[in-house]
Amino acid sequence: MKINYVLHPNLITPEPDVCRAIVVNKTTFIIDDLVKQITGEGSILKETECTAVINAILKRIGLNLAEGICFQSEYFSVGMEMSGVFTSDKDKFDASRHLLYPNLIPGKAWKESLNNVKLEKLTAEENKPKPETIVDLKSKTSDQTLSP
Repeated sequence: MKINYVLHPNLITPEPDVCRAIVVNKTTFIIDDLVKQITGEGSILKETECTAVINAILKRIGLNLAEGICFQSEYFSVGMEMSGVFTSDKDKFDASRHLLYPNLIPGKAWKESLNNVKLEKLTAEENKPKPETIVDLKSKTSDQTLSP
């Protein structure tokens, strides 16, 4: 299957002709869909057990992150990132100004799986929203860096 994309002007950058690509034929699967693929014809795996294992692994990764334990595999790594501005080296984390969030990074196996993807550029449809300005409600600025 080809992955289709369209190019749209990138109004966030100062360069007038810069574009950004948007993938347009994305399909989203949930865990049940993956389990059906894994346990399909010829598989000895059972749906109930596969679902339980996948959910247990993902839940454990989340619980470990809450304890400061990151995860790494050949498929993906999950670590923690922090955003926000600290006023000085004495400043501490403040949930109203800072954000702690998981950061998923594809591993070698996932990156390699994309090496042979077939891409097709399509013409962008004009009936989609076309932002002309971006307003940051927190800082009350327009077309600048956005606040978290």
